[in-house]
Amino acid sequence: MIPLSESDTILVAEGDALIRMVMTDMLGDAGFAVAATSTVPGALAQLEARPGTRALITGRTLSAVGDGIGLIHRARARWPGLALLITSGAASDLPDLIPADVRILWKPFHYQLLARAVADEIRRCGLAAAPVLPEGSPTGSVQLDLAAAAPARGPDKT
Repeated sequence: MIPLSESDTILVAEGDALIRMVMTDMLGDAGFAVAATSTVPGALAQLEARPGTRALITGRTLSAVGDGIGLIHRARARWPGLALLITSGAASDLPDLIPADVRILWKPFHYQLLARAVADEIRRCGLAAAPVLPEGSPTGSVQLDLAAAAPARGPDKT
């Protein structure tokens, strides 16, 4: 795995504790340093505390105190170079509610797709190279082609 510094953190903002834990583990296994929260205020506080955060991944629904769509808009306004991804299971209206450059990951998604999408978005935003999956990762010996971008607006099929 590639050691990353505190400023290389990927922030996962997800309201469902199990999904948040699985995504955090998936990204950690891919070599990313990961922080997690379940609320909009928690996400904003972590982004303020870690100005070098490379990407924010949020679910459409977080908690009673905020939603992922609002978080995406606030993060885009405050941190324009931040790589942004949003996850959803079946929200057909989602592409109309978020900025055009925000990557949508349609649930369920595979471990490799999550790692590749995060790395692709970090690179697209002009940030330093992202880690690649380590040998012996849960996906086996499959190597990802991080230069091949999956479609940003349609359902990801893996």
